[in-house]
Amino acid sequence: MSGIHLVPGNEGLESEFINFPDLVEYLKSNFEKIRDLSDLDSFMELISSYLKSDELSLEQKRSLKSLRQKGYDKKSKLRRPNESLPPLPPPTSSSVQPEEKEKRTFQPSMPGREKILVANKFALFQLELSKYTKQIFLIFSGAIVGYLLWLQSVGLYKSSGFENPGLVAFTGIIMVIGFSIYHAHARSWLALICCLYIGAYETYFIASGTFSDEKMAKISNPEILQQKKWHMENISRAKENYEELKGRYEDPEDRIFQNAWFKKKHLDPAWKIYSEAQKIFTLFNSTNLASVSGFDHVGWLKILFRLGLVGLFMMVIHHLSQLKTISF
Repeated sequence: MSGIHLVPGNEGLESEFINFPDLVEYLKSNFEKIRDLSDLDSFMELISSYLKSDELSLEQKRSLKSLRQKGYDKKSKLRRPNESLPPLPPPTSSSVQPEEKEKRTFQPSMPGREKILVANKFALFQLELSKYTKQIFLIFSGAIVGYLLWLQSVGLYKSSGFENPGLVAFTGIIMVIGFSIYHAHARSWLALICCLYIGAYETYFIASGTFSDEKMAKISNPEILQQKKWHMENISRAKENYEELKGRYEDPEDRIFQNAWFKKKHLDPAWKIYSEAQKIFTLFNSTNLASVSGFDHVGWLKILFRLGLVGLFMMVIHHLSQLKTISF
């Protein structure tokens, strides 16, 4: 927990930060020394200023409220002293020394009212500074998470077939920011529906985009692409050889025009080689497609990671929009 600003009783305006138990002990020790209403009013105002701080827990504020209640009780006693007690005999001039008279007339047990106000204002400035520090940290965190989310979304929009994926991903992040801020300031059914809508949209988009992205990544494997290129080249050569032989067989000016021996020994085997090459390539494509259609645990980890980024980004924006600045 951060320190509480406190002005020492008889040491001027020098400030120090102490923990909460020391603060309570300090207040209790000064409370016992209070003998007049002006000091008691200053004491009560000091406790009230601490109770306005957002840095204290409920249990700590409860302790300060208990001490403030004792101050209220003491204030009523100072206004209406107990009449059942026997009155003290008035001191004679001979029995009271000049030093004792001075002590009775002036006993400064708490800092003056003006010192307390100045000290409280400085304490509130410290709280204000810590609040701005928290805001800067949240803005910086939100910018980093938003940038990571944008990078993840660009690839998914691209694999899903969107045109200009960078702009589309940026628009999606703007929707997340807008709906989060709207829900933070307007607690209504419409705001809740908007948040559920953007959450469902991001979930469905991330799941479907990850499926498509994983499929494209497996298809674009360099080893698979190399094998596919070899099969296509083999088909192209077989087709070229078959068409050349077929052209000679069907050319009336060629000496082997409609030659049965040429057809049996050359044209038919070329067609068989061409057909076998196509069958092998079709089998390769079907086998490769079956292998890339599966979705392993790595894909699920990517989905959970991207959904975590969306949830974290929404929480940061929601919390940042609810921060309030302390007013003096």
